[in-house]
Amino acid sequence: MNTRLARVSILGMALAMAWPASAANSRRDEPVMPAANRAASNEVLIQEAAWNNALINRDGTALNDILADEFTFKDAAGKTYTKAQYVAAFLRVARSPYYSMTEVRPTPAGDKATATGRLTVSRTNASGDFRFSDSLVKRAGRWQVVTSQETRVSGK
Repeated sequence: MNTRLARVSILGMALAMAWPASAANSRRDEPVMPAANRAASNEVLIQEAAWNNALINRDGTALNDILADEFTFKDAAGKTYTKAQYVAAFLRVARSPYYSMTEVRPTPAGDKATATGRLTVSRTNASGDFRFSDSLVKRAGRWQVVTSQETRVSGK
């Protein structure tokens, strides 16, 4: 995938993920999000989409940029991975025929943010529907993921 197509793909995914959040903010019974939080929310959505794209394409360079050095991941079985273990695991697996993030809701607070959502995976070694919760920190002008946890959605 060329760089321009990847950027367009990431932006498209970010906009699609942002739609539910922006639609919710347009309802009269909810407060309007301040401009700084909207900007941070959009940046977090773009970073989440870039992470999703890096996983689909097994892009180790992108994963190393997106994940903070102290990154930890807890999978649905409760196993904890360091950044090195997580990246190595994804680089070993075959490309996923289906890997989709939906219902992504960023919650920024200054230079920290959380993002929650739903992840649907279909591949030979791990398939199912999961809920995820990511913690991000903004450093030197860019967001990095510090922790991530997945929980399997029951019945799937």
